[in-house]
Amino acid sequence: MQGFFFIVFFTMMLGVCSPVFAVMESVNRFFDWLDKRELAHWDSSYVTPYKTHWVVATEPIAFRNISIDGGTSEKDDVDGVLKSDLALKLALHVGYRALGLSYSFDFVDHDRNIMLTYYDNVFGAELFYNHSSNVYGAMSGDVYVEKNKLRRYNLLIDAYYVINNKKFSYPAGLSQANLQKKSAGSLLLGIAYARTEINVLDIDLSKDLLGLEWMEISEVAIGFGYAHNFAYNIGENHHFLFMFSFLPHLTLVNDYRSKGDDGEPYGGVWRSWVWNTKSFKELQIIWMFRNSFSYSFRNMFLGMNFTAFFQEMTNDDVRVENRVLILRGFAGVRF
Repeated sequence: MQGFFFIVFFTMMLGVCSPVFAVMESVNRFFDWLDKRELAHWDSSYVTPYKTHWVVATEPIAFRNISIDGGTSEKDDVDGVLKSDLALKLALHVGYRALGLSYSFDFVDHDRNIMLTYYDNVFGAELFYNHSSNVYGAMSGDVYVEKNKLRRYNLLIDAYYVINNKKFSYPAGLSQANLQKKSAGSLLLGIAYARTEINVLDIDLSKDLLGLEWMEISEVAIGFGYAHNFAYNIGENHHFLFMFSFLPHLTLVNDYRSKGDDGEPYGGVWRSWVWNTKSFKELQIIWMFRNSFSYSFRNMFLGMNFTAFFQEMTNDDVRVENRVLILRGFAGVRF
C-alpha cells in the first residue's frame, strides 16, 4: 500500500513539475543557441566559458543612499537634505546561465534590495530596486525628518552593449560565469532609466512640508564608456580578476513631479515638466562606476564589487542630487 501511495505521489509531482521542466528546457535551448552564435566571436585565448549552468552565492551588502540633496528656488518650498544610515545586510544570489537574482531584507529598517540581472558577453541588463524607511534629515528650515516618517523607492534599469566582445567578458567580472584568461578592455554603449520616489508617511510631517505627500524624479539617459578586465592566472586553477567599468550617461528626458493635499502649492500634481537643457552647463549626467575583484579556484569563487550611482539634475526651479553607493561581497560555487 505504501508503494502504491508513493507511485501516486511521484506521478502527481511529475505532473506538477513538468511545466517547469518544459520552461527550463526552452531556456536551455535559447541559451545554447546564443552560445553557438557567440562562440564564433570569442577569442578562446582571452575568454573561456565555464562548463556550468548554476551559481549560488551569499552576499554581505553595505548600502548607502543620499536621497535628496537640493531644493527649489522658491523660499517657501521644500529645501534640505535627506539621507540614510549605512545599511548592512546579507543577500542570497542564485544564477542560471546568464540570468541572476539577488534579494536582501533588513528587519530593523525595513530595507529591501532586489536585483535582477542578465549578463551576456555582447549585451546585458540590470534591474535594481531598493525600498527603505531608513531616511532622515533637515528640510525647510526648522523641519527635521525622523526615521520611518518617509519611505524611499529607488529604481534603476540599465542595459549595456560590449563592442570588443571577442576578447572582453563582462560576466567574468560581474557574475563569474566566464574565465578571463588575458587582460582586455572594451568600449561600452548603454541606456538607463532611473527613478527615485519619496513618500511622506506622517500626516503632521506632511503639514510641515506644505502638504507634500510624495515627490518623484525620473530620467532616461544614453551612455558611452569603457571597461577593462585585469586578469592574473597563477597555476592552472587559481585565477584573479580585477574589473574597472565607467559608464557615464547623458540624460535625454528628465521629469519631476510632486503631489499634495488641497492646499498650495501642492494641490494635485504640482510642477510636472520635462527638463529643457539650454546650455552645455545644464547637461544632466548619470555617473555609473562598477569595480569588481574576484578570485576563482576551480568552481569556487569569492570577491567583492563596488557600484556607485550619481544622479544630478538642475534647472531654474529645482536642484536634485541622488547618490547611491553599494559595496557587495560574494562567495559561492558554480555547478
